[in-house]
Amino acid sequence: MLELTFPTDLLRAVAVAMHQPGVEKRHLQGVRVEYNGEQVRLIATDGVMLLAAQNPTQGGAGDPVASTFTIPRDVVLQALATDAETTALAFYTENDFILGNAMGSVLDEEFPNWRRVIPIYHDLYEKVAQFSPEYQVKAHEAGLYIGSPFVSLHPGVRAGSTALLQFHGNEYRMGGVLMPRRLDHEEYVKSWMEK
Repeated sequence: MLELTFPTDLLRAVAVAMHQPGVEKRHLQGVRVEYNGEQVRLIATDGVMLLAAQNPTQGGAGDPVASTFTIPRDVVLQALATDAETTALAFYTENDFILGNAMGSVLDEEFPNWRRVIPIYHDLYEKVAQFSPEYQVKAHEAGLYIGSPFVSLHPGVRAGSTALLQFHGNEYRMGGVLMPRRLDHEEYVKSWMEK
């Protein structure tokens, strides 16, 4: 069975973007894990902000084949209630795992194709755009967890388009996207979250 270890602060930073609990958008209430045999990528989004981090796995063992699954929000929060520097993830059945000190089962909901919202960097430039201050604070919070005191916001070329979040001065590879508030926001979010 698959076993992975990654920095707890990286999981803590990405978890900032998890969707809040509720009946709707259950598929976003957790952290997506993508493992390619060498690196682990953690992704979380609430439909407005998306954070993704990549890190070489420490002591990856078990099945070397690529794996993709979603850890439910409550299990993530329980695992983060510790001061451990690293978090171990170990499966003991096909769908059941231990994450740090928490036990859980993978979320069986479909996670959206998050790569569809990543803007092409050369299409970005510095210009005025309106983004929710609440999400700018959340991005800063995520940056502090991984030792990144500065977060750059690179708005897209077109008015109302997605912006790229860039985290500076840290040892981890982490970035994100932030969607501005706009009149057709709900329809826009639905368009990239379609299965």
